[in-house]
Amino acid sequence: MNKKTVIIIIVALVLVIVAMGVGGFLFLSANKEKEEKVLFYSPGEYFVTNLKDSNSLLKVTVTLAYNKEGVEEELTANNAIIRNAIVFTLRSKTKQDMQALDIETNLSNEICQKLNAELGVDYFIKVYFSDLVIQG
Repeated sequence: MNKKTVIIIIVALVLVIVAMGVGGFLFLSANKEKEEKVLFYSPGEYFVTNLKDSNSLLKVTVTLAYNKEGVEEELTANNAIIRNAIVFTLRSKTKQDMQALDIETNLSNEICQKLNAELGVDYFIKVYFSDLVIQG
């Protein structure tokens, strides 16, 4: 190989590497733009309810995470349905259920499934608990 051929091969390799880097950067940038935007809705004051098969009371404050923009008015209009679904989900739990290590995750999943089913939607993705107290 002569010197000219080696230089051409090196320049071609550098161009290929630069092109792959730029392509990867553009691909990752495009995917970041497509990531879900997470929005939050508070269904109001805390919830206080009795637990199933016990004299214990449960006090919970929740914030709902959802991923569909433009539904704020729909959520507000359906707040009674949202609160009802949450209360009935909480009331179905026993004191023993509430003492499980993974209760927050399980309760979050159950409430999201219930809300999505009740409202005929699929945009509730998580429930955040800022207060979860059992008395009695």
